[in-house]
Amino acid sequence: MTLVVSNVSKIYATRDSSSGVKALTDVSLTVGGGKTLGIIGESGCGKSTLARMMVGLEIPTSGEITFDGLDVAELRRPANREMRRQLQMVFQDPYASLNPRLTAGVALEEVLLFHRQVDGKAAARKRAEELLETVGLPTRAYSAFPAQMSGGQRQRVSIARALAANPTLLVLDEPVSALDVSVRAGIMNLLVDLKSMFNLTYVFISHDLSMVRYISDDVVVMYLGQVVEMGPWAQVMDNPEHPYTMALLRSVPEAIVSEGPRTILPVLEGEVPSPANPTRGCTFHPRCVLALPSCATDMPTLAATSEQHVVRCVLPFMQSQVG
Repeated sequence: MTLVVSNVSKIYATRDSSSGVKALTDVSLTVGGGKTLGIIGESGCGKSTLARMMVGLEIPTSGEITFDGLDVAELRRPANREMRRQLQMVFQDPYASLNPRLTAGVALEEVLLFHRQVDGKAAARKRAEELLETVGLPTRAYSAFPAQMSGGQRQRVSIARALAANPTLLVLDEPVSALDVSVRAGIMNLLVDLKSMFNLTYVFISHDLSMVRYISDDVVVMYLGQVVEMGPWAQVMDNPEHPYTMALLRSVPEAIVSEGPRTILPVLEGEVPSPANPTRGCTFHPRCVLALPSCATDMPTLAATSEQHVVRCVLPFMQSQVG
């Protein structure tokens, strides 16, 4: 099963802007085959908007998202229940995503029965208890309400609820950012184990480079609604080509940056410009210490620097020409 995002843009209409707020601009990517695609970027770069569109909660303004060749925008149709089953999402805030009136067990049973994964109430309860055990919760959690659980326990229930549908792909939207630091490692290890156990494909969205690095095979770097760099994790993180990616790496204390010009780049400063009033040219040029005069007027295209590594910046190609 493969999820393909093709030239997707999302514009929200507003009273204050005639052109609207451009949350996403011409985003294209592919994930499948049991891989994990990490998507990173600062708050406001469009990560969560993209996540919601991947599972059909929002519809692209233009472009298309398909899962196994079927248009995700059609997920709401009753005939597409099977595709909804295979494509599940885990949200950032587990308390907000769980029904406070349902116990953990009942919440899982609802999913199991709706997607016809079990036959009858007794089988649903047995499977719900098995899922709670699979995500590291005791059987007694079956009768617990969300308010009676910790943040980490609630997120484990949210993960179990997604697994109850027996999916093939999980979209994980900042699944650990709302949790205490002490419990993040446990959830990350759980996700790694579940991926292998159920042969899952992940889209893992985060602003935390260390988390994305821990779990991802490939990585997409986003800035102000655009993909600015994409490729296998090792290539993008060990040999970043875009100044924004370099700056993100410099902002991580434990990051090991290769010797050379990248070591003199400062930690990323300033704020992301408003998507309602984007700048001309390269969207990153107001914050880029390597910006050229042309960066203020010309929007660079996403181009390949190697077979699998692409970047939206003119600098790598100028350096190759000089070399």
